[in-house]
Amino acid sequence: MTKVVLGFSKACRHRYSPGIIRYRSDVDGGIKVNGYSGNGVMDIFIRISPIEERENIKKQIAKKFNFK
Repeated sequence: MTKVVLGFSKACRHRYSPGIIRYRSDVDGGIKVNGYSGNGVMDIFIRISPIEERENIKKQIAKKFNFK
């Protein structure tokens, strides 16, 4: 993992507990996830280099942040 880019935070209601990170999609250069807080949802991009480590990074996030 080389960089984490935080996107816009959207105020909304959701069913997830604060602190949950959910996988959205694989994209060129990394993965996109949603981060859930008590105030809404934040778009997050995680840049991964080398890209071959993508699956390992997903597993580490799943173990630590209830990644679904």
